[in-house]
Amino acid sequence: MNLLKRSFLYLIRKWRISILLLFIIFIVSTLVLSGIAVLNAEEQKTEELKEATGTSFSIERNYGSGGMETDEKGNTYLKSDAITEDMIRKIGNIDGISGYNATVESISCVLKNGKYIPHSENDLVGWDLVDSGTLSITNINSKYSTYFISNIFELVQGEHITQDTKNSIIVSETYAKKNNLKLGDTLTVVNDPENDDPFVDVKIIGIFRVVTDAIDDSDDKKVYDLAAYFEYNDYIFLSNDLSNKLYVNYDDSGNGQYDVVDYYVSNAENLDNIIQEVKNIKDINWKNFNIYTDDKVYQNTKDSIDNSSTLIISLIVIAIIVSVGVISIIVFMSIKGRKREIGILLSIGKSKVVIMFQFIIETMIVALISFASSYFFSKLIAGSLGQAMGKIAESVIIQKEQFIIIAGIGIFILLTIVIISCIPIMKRKPKDILSQME
Repeated sequence: MNLLKRSFLYLIRKWRISILLLFIIFIVSTLVLSGIAVLNAEEQKTEELKEATGTSFSIERNYGSGGMETDEKGNTYLKSDAITEDMIRKIGNIDGISGYNATVESISCVLKNGKYIPHSENDLVGWDLVDSGTLSITNINSKYSTYFISNIFELVQGEHITQDTKNSIIVSETYAKKNNLKLGDTLTVVNDPENDDPFVDVKIIGIFRVVTDAIDDSDDKKVYDLAAYFEYNDYIFLSNDLSNKLYVNYDDSGNGQYDVVDYYVSNAENLDNIIQEVKNIKDINWKNFNIYTDDKVYQNTKDSIDNSSTLIISLIVIAIIVSVGVISIIVFMSIKGRKREIGILLSIGKSKVVIMFQFIIETMIVALISFASSYFFSKLIAGSLGQAMGKIAESVIIQKEQFIIIAGIGIFILLTIVIISCIPIMKRKPKDILSQME
C-alpha cells in the first residue's frame, strides 16, 4: 500500500483528530489572513491621510495689531488686516499644499418658514434670538475644515461645501432631527436681526454627525474664539458666498475677508520649507498675521490607527502562539499513540524515514485543505471585519502573495512540529519499539 493511500486511510479512521486539526488550522489561518488584510487597509488609510492631511499650518489675523473700533450703532470692528482671497490663492498655489479652507465665524439665527427654530440644547430661555443662535462658519472647502479632517464631525448625508457652492448650509444630525429638517429643505439665516442684517435663504446640502465630544484645549488660537460658547450640534457650515450676503453691515467681514485659513501639506517633511516660502511672499505684511504649525490632526488620527494596528497584531500573535501549542500537543500525542502501527510498519521492512514521511503527508493533506478553505472564507469575511473596525470594505483585500507567504510559513511550522514530535520514537531502535507492541 503506498504512502498516500495509507495517509488517507489513517485520516478517515481517525476522523475526529483530523477534523480537530483541520478546524484549528482553518480558524488560525483565517484570522491571520483577515487581520493582515485589515492591517493593509490601515496602512493604506495612513498613507492617504498623510497625503491629504499629513500636517497643516494656519494663518490667522493678528487681532492685536490693529485694535478695535466701535461705530455709532455699537458694533465693534476689528481694525487688523483681514486675510484676503488673493492672499489665500497665492499661498494655496505653492507646491506641496494639498488643500485649504478659509473661514469666518459668527453667531447667526436660523428660521424655517419665517419662524425661528431652536438649537439642539434643552436649556432654552424663551428668547428667540438666543434660543435659535448657532455658531455659523462660512467655508471655502468644508471637507478641509479642521472639524471634519480631525474626525470630530463626519458627513453622513449630502455633500460638502466647495468654492462653487452657492446659498447652501450643512447642519448637524441632532439639529436636523430636533427641527424636522432634511436634505433640500430651505432655511433662512440672519446674522443679527436687531442690527438690520439681511435675511438670506439657504438650502440644506449636507448633514453631519458629531463623532466625538472631545475638546482640544491646547489650541493656540484662542483669541476671539466663539466656538467655546456652543455645543458641536449647534454648529452650521455656510457656503462661502453667504459671507458677502450676511455681513454687509460689518467692515471686518464679508467682501472676501477671512479670519483664519488652514493649509494642509502632502508631506510633513516639507512643512518648514513651505512655511518659509510663504513668509517670503513680499506683498504680505506678516506683522498683521500669525502662523501656527499643527500636525495634531495627522498625529491624533495616526495614533488611533496605530492603536488599532497594535491590537490586531497582538491578537494575531496570541492566536498563532496558542494554536502552535495546541497543534503540537495533538500531533505529539497522536504520534506517541501510534507505537503499534509504527512497530508493524517496521516489522514489514518500512524504514523510519518512510514512516515519518507518512506522518508529514497526513499533516500536509489537512493543512492544504485548511489553507485553501481559509483563503476563500477570508475573502468573504474580510470586508465585514474591516467594516466592523471602521474601514471601507473595498479596501480590505486578501492578497494572493500574502496568502502564499502565510501558507508557506504555516506549512513550515507544521513540518517542524511533526518532525520534532517524531524524534522521541524515531531515536529508539526498532527492536525496542517492537518489544512494546501489545
